[in-house]
Amino acid sequence: DEEVKGMAGIFLSAEAPKWSDEEVKGVRGGDYFGEVALLTGQRRSSWVMARTYCVCSLLHKRVIDEVIASDPSCVVRLARSMQKALNLRPHVE
Repeated sequence: DEEVKGMAGIFLSAEAPKWSDEEVKGVRGGDYFGEVALLTGQRRSSWVMARTYCVCSLLHKRVIDEVIASDPSCVVRLARSMQKALNLRPHVE
């Protein structure tokens, strides 16, 4: 297996981050980002900046729609990822 390398930082700011800014989260090889905007249609709320050499893949909404249509159970994993990304906690009233 070829090891996936690279590290990027996620920043929550209105302006593009500077190299000296501290990220709120780091993503490494095999991680993904952008799922909230992809699934909700909302504008992105963060910036991602490579901290080391990275190779990224782009997944178009049309493709994720096709994946969901062929395997609806994957929505559960995507929803959990979105819950984690938004730091949401289950709440029952």
